[in-house]
Amino acid sequence: GDVVVASSRQSLTSDQRAVMQKGEAAISGPGHAEATIMDYAKASGKTVSEIAPSRPPCPSCAAQAKADGVPLKK
Repeated sequence: GDVVVASSRQSLTSDQRAVMQKGEAAISGPGHAEATIMDYAKASGKTVSEIAPSRPPCPSCAAQAKADGVPLKK
């Protein structure tokens, strides 16, 4: 499947883009990275198999992931 990368900023920084792996796609959007990923998937008709945040998600993103059945990898 697709591997997408998002940031809590509107888009990834140049440093974040520099460490992306082959096959990863940067997506942008308002809000936290977790919400951006889940919203992107819904809009694209895709399913999120897991999200691996670099830091603990906020309560709102954690609740959205739980409601959507998306595991948050630690």
